Amino acid sequence: MSGSAILVSLLAVLGTAGWWVAAARAREHAASCIDRACREAGLQWLDQTAILKRLELGRDAQGGRQLIRTYVFEYSEDGESRRQGFLRLRGRDIDWVGFGPVAVGGRP
Repeated sequence: MSGSAILVSLLAVLGTAGWWVAAARAREHAASCIDRACREAGLQWLDQTAILKRLELGRDAQGGRQLIRTYVFEYSEDGESRRQGFLRLRGRDIDWVGFGPVAVGGRP
């Protein structure tokens, strides 16, 4: 293997590792935002999971490119029902948090 091929391989591995670390940090940040939003709304965050549903490229207020991540999570109002909520992060800023009216599994 030539030196340039080794360098390209190393850069690819480092780039992948950097992307993975950034994604893990964003998920941890999303989880803390979801936890806070549920507590403020008087809801119980179920399973303490935040699942990345959508990843897109958008723009910030200054017109620069920025990643927009949408996470889904489940919460309960009464400890028995399961409902699905959404959190959208624009960079590290909360764009919006939504608590859906439809129960997971089709129950109203």
